Amino acid sequence: SFPEDGTVSAKTVSVRETPAGESTTVSCTGTARSNQALIQTIDRLSTARGGSGLLRGPIRGGSPMQFTFSFRWDEKGAR
Repeated sequence: SFPEDGTVSAKTVSVRETPAGESTTVSCTGTARSNQALIQTIDRLSTARGGSGLLRGPIRGGSPMQFTFSFRWDEKGAR
């Protein structure tokens, strides 16, 4: 879902599974060169099979801007 031209880059990705294994939460922080590129990336992630409940965190700065978001991942839904 991230553009290959580097306009949006992940700096940290955290994957946490619930103890019972019923769901996985993915959290991501990174930088984006433009608001438009970030919104397009978030839109692609929010419609990806297996992903749901995308929550945007704070977006700070200009170019580059810093962002945070998280979402639930269900591997069964991705197949």
